[in-house]
Amino acid sequence: MSNNAGVALIDLSHNLNFIHSGNVASGGGKGGVIIFGSPGKAQTWYGDPYLPYIISTTTGNVAIYTYAVTVGGLTGPAAVFKFEGPTAGIIVGSGGSFTADSAASSSPIYFTSIKDDTVGGDTNGNGAANAPLAGDWDGIQIWTNGVATMQYVSLRYGGNTVTGSSKMLWNNGGTLNLLNAEIATSSAFGIYNSSGTINATSTQMHHNAYGYYHAGGTTNIANRGNTIYGNSVYGIYNSTAVLINAEQIYWPATTTGATMNGPYSTTTNPQGHGDRVLPTFIDFDPWISTVSGAISANTTWTASSTYVIDGVLTVNAGVTLTIPADTVVKFKTISSGIIVNGTLNANGTLNHEIYFTSYKDDRIPLIGDTNLDGTSTTAASSDWDSIKVNSGGSAVFNYSYFRYGGSSSSKMIYNNAGSISLTGSEISYANTGIYTMPGSAQTFASTTISHNVYGLYHDGGTSTFNPGNIFIDNLTYGIFNGTTATVTALGVYWPSTTTAATSTGPYHPIYNPTGKGDRISNFVAWNTFTPVLHFMALNPLTLQPATTSVNISKEIRWKWATGSTQTYLTQLTAAISTWNARGAINIFSTSSGATLIVQETNAPLDDWSGSYDYTIRPPLMEVNTGKLFDNTSAEIQNVWTHELGHALGLGHSYIDNAMYYINSPQTILGTQDILDYNYCWPSGPGNCIKYQ
Repeated sequence: MSNNAGVALIDLSHNLNFIHSGNVASGGGKGGVIIFGSPGKAQTWYGDPYLPYIISTTTGNVAIYTYAVTVGGLTGPAAVFKFEGPTAGIIVGSGGSFTADSAASSSPIYFTSIKDDTVGGDTNGNGAANAPLAGDWDGIQIWTNGVATMQYVSLRYGGNTVTGSSKMLWNNGGTLNLLNAEIATSSAFGIYNSSGTINATSTQMHHNAYGYYHAGGTTNIANRGNTIYGNSVYGIYNSTAVLINAEQIYWPATTTGATMNGPYSTTTNPQGHGDRVLPTFIDFDPWISTVSGAISANTTWTASSTYVIDGVLTVNAGVTLTIPADTVVKFKTISSGIIVNGTLNANGTLNHEIYFTSYKDDRIPLIGDTNLDGTSTTAASSDWDSIKVNSGGSAVFNYSYFRYGGSSSSKMIYNNAGSISLTGSEISYANTGIYTMPGSAQTFASTTISHNVYGLYHDGGTSTFNPGNIFIDNLTYGIFNGTTATVTALGVYWPSTTTAATSTGPYHPIYNPTGKGDRISNFVAWNTFTPVLHFMALNPLTLQPATTSVNISKEIRWKWATGSTQTYLTQLTAAISTWNARGAINIFSTSSGATLIVQETNAPLDDWSGSYDYTIRPPLMEVNTGKLFDNTSAEIQNVWTHELGHALGLGHSYIDNAMYYINSPQTILGTQDILDYNYCWPSGPGNCIKYQ
């Protein structure tokens, strides 16, 4: 299109397949394509960054009934929608679905005012004559039995209060799913729920009059990494007498430099520096908090909460800080850290771990993008400073995971003549995972130290190794001893990262030149290492091997559960091929005699991606589509591969393996996966229990 005096008009009721790309509008008139009407069949609309879709009050709105409309679907530019007029908008009615997903693109899908020249160019052709304002257009409405799923989208400048509905995103009886969405600058309501269900994850609601207004229906916004700030009237308002759960929402302070201590409520949190909330029928505690300074009295943090350490947090002498299970601690800057002069007790448990990690780490389940920058930053070594335990201080870390620290001192865990105990923990992605000084005492049990430059740098003190410790993939040294007093690393497992075979111990150029494990320095006693360690699926009550889905013919015969969707069949097929390549067990689909039932379950509120339940017959393997819909294909394949591993008898192992408990993009088997598979299913009887 060029030199257009008018504009292209597309009547969607004519059932056209409209595909356009690489176009540029120039000259007078509107620089875009006006769409209106109701689609008469399923359609996909693609992006064209300088030729936006225009929806105008003059020509009428877009109304989607019966059919599915998808925006996106191709890698490349995201679509831009611009609205002209106070009643302009999109309606998703009964039977209709609207999916806007730019996960494969480099930018969000925008829904904005025609006056907004920052995306899609100068669409109304008047230069900078008028700027976009809140209320320039109406909104997107989801009616009864309509479904809208919006991922990586940005809505701006809607919610017209004069002739429009005043609601920029209005769920009026349908289902609205939001993921990594921005809802901003509505003149009235950013999100309004009259009835139906809203699921919002990693979504920002900011600079509206009301961020979220609840007038009915079901809202699922708690524990999902959502952020609410800068809304002029209320961040959340509940006009009903039914309590809504708004826990674990991130409420940035409205005053620069103020502590993030939750939303402001006149009676229940008057010291809050975040957006205002109605004091009744909103459960907003616990929230994501920022902490720094000194802890001068015994303190227990709130379970299942997120704490952002901005600066240095000091636990004073004679004082105990207790961190309960399922807590996440994020360190905001390279100078952020914890100093322990008293006692720090981190009481994680199996499957309810505690994380100490970077502010940029977006991969903690259900926590989301705390620093609000999408994917523009990723966590890396030295993002934060350290946890330093001084003389007279002590720290007990049970099932605690440490990542991405060690900035100024290069030491993520720094034992400065204090006492540290680590059980069931992980120390990874730092320059030096743990550093010890003279006078220090540290005890390790069932702890994995991996992917650091130095795993343990021993410059003094006493290091005691109880069973079950693993050193793997530390770049320079697994253990470096800077003294001449021997460190006795009893029973450590030193797996190879390249060979699926019995461990030959750590590498030392003189004393163990054939070792395939991490390198060690002089003055490390290593020769009582664990030659092999297997990770089997266990019955949690008896701690004996759990029942597999493998029959006496060494087959897994699987079939879909009745009524299950098959959205991720491609990834399942790839995962089956991965295990079948090992050769001992044949996994195939069947219509009868199944030893494994496979099901896709939509449970967006549950904190699991996949599960395997051997206690029912046949065993049930599930993946959670409600959790995986924003994952990459590789990550979904990883979930299938992991759960099939359980069906084969394998338990959780360590990082760089498919059986590592955290979902990752890894689609191949790691060396430990192969070791455990071969142990379960050798040419003889095997060591895992067959399906009966």
